[in-house]
Amino acid sequence: MKWKAAFTLFTVFLVGLFAGTVDTVFTPSLIMDRDIPAVVVFPSTDENRNLPVVYLLHGYGGDAFNWQDHIDLAPLADKYEMIIVCPDGSNASWYLDSPVDPASQYATYVGRELVRWIDDNYPTIPAAEFRGITGLSMGGHGALYLASVYPDNFTATASMSGGVDLTFSTKKYEIAQRIGSFEEYPRRWQSYSVVNRIEQLARFSGHLLVDCGVDDIFIDNNRTLHQRLTTAGIEHQYWEKPGRHSWDYWTATLPGHLEFFQRHFSSQSPPAEPPHLAQVGEFMQAALADSAWPGAVLLAMADDQIVHFEAVGHHTYDRRKPTHLDDIFDLASVTKVAATTAAAMALYNQGRLDIEHRITKYLPEFSGPHWWRDRHKRKVKIKHLLTHTAGLPPYRRFYQMDSSATVLDSLYDTHLEQPPGKATVYSDIGMILMGKIIERISGQNLADFTRQEVFSPLNMTDTGFLPPRQEIHRIVPTEIDPNGQLIHGYVHDENSHRFGGITGHAGLFSTAADLSRLASLMLNRGELDGVRLFDSTTVDLFTRPVNLVPESSRCLGWDSPSGRASGGVYISDDSFGHTGYTGTSFWIDRENQIAVILLTNAVHPNRSWKSPKYYDWRQRIHSGVYQALGFESVNPALELRSRWQTAETTNNEGTN
Repeated sequence: MKWKAAFTLFTVFLVGLFAGTVDTVFTPSLIMDRDIPAVVVFPSTDENRNLPVVYLLHGYGGDAFNWQDHIDLAPLADKYEMIIVCPDGSNASWYLDSPVDPASQYATYVGRELVRWIDDNYPTIPAAEFRGITGLSMGGHGALYLASVYPDNFTATASMSGGVDLTFSTKKYEIAQRIGSFEEYPRRWQSYSVVNRIEQLARFSGHLLVDCGVDDIFIDNNRTLHQRLTTAGIEHQYWEKPGRHSWDYWTATLPGHLEFFQRHFSSQSPPAEPPHLAQVGEFMQAALADSAWPGAVLLAMADDQIVHFEAVGHHTYDRRKPTHLDDIFDLASVTKVAATTAAAMALYNQGRLDIEHRITKYLPEFSGPHWWRDRHKRKVKIKHLLTHTAGLPPYRRFYQMDSSATVLDSLYDTHLEQPPGKATVYSDIGMILMGKIIERISGQNLADFTRQEVFSPLNMTDTGFLPPRQEIHRIVPTEIDPNGQLIHGYVHDENSHRFGGITGHAGLFSTAADLSRLASLMLNRGELDGVRLFDSTTVDLFTRPVNLVPESSRCLGWDSPSGRASGGVYISDDSFGHTGYTGTSFWIDRENQIAVILLTNAVHPNRSWKSPKYYDWRQRIHSGVYQALGFESVNPALELRSRWQTAETTNNEGTN
């Protein structure tokens, strides 16, 4: 079983001849940078069977061992055929991410990190439909709160004797130490209280249980919650039974909660397996075995349907953390299209950006102080920046400069290496300037504008600059820097980091699923799910080669296939995409209605590991998707990389 070798086992108790096991495990929390204990109760069952999970939270002053100390959980796990997980929530975390105490981030730990760890290390059914969460007192509040915050991880929730209104006591139970004083932050106390989160709990209608003893100290708060749920029309079960705020009540009512979850699980359909093209899966495994990257996520679409969605490998070569489908990657230069070009398209579509205008119209600082020396800079147009024909150098080490003012002055003072429109030279500097132009026109920073105008309308909820610390367990690290530090949770590109992580050339983080939303939008010529972001003419304008320089493959922001194409050798001429230095590629084939998204961290542990294996396997996998879909004719304008030319020759000789 996958879990036997994957966690640090502190002790195992065998409970009865046929009962399951009660394991004490130490689980890593990246957000709190320490290992945290949990009790995992695994029923005696067929090892080949995957099981649902119920998370069982303790109360104030308790710990991970409270439940097992008061009731034998193993027979209950056997009876209800589920895994029971009792996490340690600290004695007074209230299962919140504390805004005042970085060492108390238990919402993220229990709601995200622990859920993923359990799925990685035990034979679970890794889907929200087969996870439930309940708890007592502080844990009763915590269960409902975590379910409301992480509905993508839980679809059933319950509470016993829950402290569902934190304002019941503004001086006791260390709540103020977690969220600040009530006098200073009254709205914070209200927003964290479950009794005020009715709208969020509406998602659990029909799969929600509120349970409290009639003599419990929290009975009035639970009655208020019941009344508000009823008024809002949220279907739920409400139990009032004789009993006080005591272990006698909680141990007696727990079987009813587990039966509630069992009924929920039995009503759910087994989760569908992600689509998988067998031949492509073989290529993914071969690339992994060849150390092309530590881990990767591949998503392929055909005719607006996902035909392959796979995660392989681990976050790093130490193989401690498996790669998941919803992992967040540093996109590097894919930022240039997914953020900067998309933002430029939005502004163009709104009539606020003209690609024929000179950039000094938007950034007069770029014109330079010397009339003759800088005369060509005043001729650079928006279209030159987007097609890498502005005459700018490819790169400057802005990250070695001292102050922000110096960095900006140096950016605007960059000299041209040749007049605009004469040659195509791929330039990060041009796209950094493009990001500044977008900010100048919109009056917002690039992160806010892209979130408002692109990512939010497309429901790309995991895409953005400066990813939140709470999601670090999902963020795939990149390189180990020269100081020996793992770059994790912040941008890999040194210049982007120097500019604050929000730049036009790099800095965007995203998932394969989110990028597939953008791909669908582009394939549908600017519309998705009834939302139109761009006119079809805007999409066409930005995604076809501009030909400012003969034989250039560059579109406006986007690239098109050429040479030893990263998008594979079957991709049509009517395609557009981009790659990123960290090991990401994103290609959209309009003619064949195909999109392929390959996200890796091939720069780990060092960027020197990329060549040539990453480049070889990137092309092989993109090509493999087309082959698996039945394509046989190679685009004559494209070339196989030398590794595959040798293999192709060998194969052909063997068939003659």
